[in-house]
Amino acid sequence: MKLRFVTLVMVAGLSLSACSQKAADAAPTDPAAKVAARTIAPDYAVRGQIALSDLSGIAAAGYRTVINNRPDGEEPGQPSSAQIAAEAARLGLTYHYIPVAKSGPTPADAQTLAAALKTAKGPALAYCRSGKRAETIKAMADQL
Repeated sequence: MKLRFVTLVMVAGLSLSACSQKAADAAPTDPAAKVAARTIAPDYAVRGQIALSDLSGIAAAGYRTVINNRPDGEEPGQPSSAQIAAEAARLGLTYHYIPVAKSGPTPADAQTLAAALKTAKGPALAYCRSGKRAETIKAMADQL
C-alpha cells in the first residue's frame, strides 16, 4: 500500500512538472502580454491606467509610442500627463496626450489620433482608465 502511494505521488508530481513546463514553453511573445495590454490592431494595443514605473516595461516590451487617452485629474493619485511625458521621453518613447472625456471620444479626438499614428514609430500602446476609451477612439480613427 505504501509503495502505491509513493508511486501515485511521483506520477502526480511528474504530471504537474510537465504541465508547468508546457506553460513556460508557451509563454506569449506578443509585447502586449508583457504589459497586460490587449492587442486590437497590428502594432496597436490598449490597456488601463499606467504608472510611471510601467513605462520601462512598456519600452522593454518593444512599444515605441505611448498614447494617453485619460484626462489629467480624473482620479486622485493618477500620474499627470506631464509626468508620463517626461518619463516616456527619458526612455526614448514617443508620447501623445489625446485626452478623451468619460462620455467618449469626439470626431476631433479621432482625427488627432489618426494624425499621431501616421507618424508613430513602432508599436503603440494607448491607455485610459480601463482601456475602453482607448479602444473606441482607435476604432473611430480607423474609419477616417
